[in-house]
Amino acid sequence: MFIDPTKLETLFQKAGFTDIEVSSLATGQRMESAASEVSMIRDGYAFYKSLIADLPADRQSAAWAELAVILKRFEGPDGFTGTGQINLVVGRKPAP
Repeated sequence: MFIDPTKLETLFQKAGFTDIEVSSLATGQRMESAASEVSMIRDGYAFYKSLIADLPADRQSAAWAELAVILKRFEGPDGFTGTGQINLVVGRKPAP
């Protein structure tokens, strides 16, 4: 949902913002391996850990293992290469 600039703009409009501008920037991530990428995500991004925090430990381990399998598809001779997008949203919130 938050990758689509139009949906981001709508979300900010509903929150009462005006003069909204969304800028998108393509990003890339290079790591030694997909396993290194999983470790970085697991250790460095509390948001992702919070998504599965309520699951039993075995299900959490299974989720991380599934992510490793998925990210392995982006691994080549030079290691892991992933792409993404960062959206910067700027707007004005009028005083009440």
